[in-house]
Amino acid sequence: MLQFIKTNKKYLIWLFLFGLAGVVIPPIFHYLVKFMNAYPRLSRLIVIGLILVVMIYSPQHIMINLLLLVSITYDLATVKK
Repeated sequence: MLQFIKTNKKYLIWLFLFGLAGVVIPPIFHYLVKFMNAYPRLSRLIVIGLILVVMIYSPQHIMINLLLLVSITYDLATVKK
């Protein structure tokens, strides 16, 4: 077993990192969904801001970003709260 560990250190590091990500990511998404459900208007404004930042710094997919921006803005304008 020690011989295997010496020859495959990179494999074990990647295995550890993916395992750590599997433990950390689900609670992050859980709290993100709770936040988005608690504050729908604020979360939509944050998403609009993120899309605008992506459009400025990465203009390759500007049509997809514009479509997302228009749909989220329309949804934000029609939300009753």
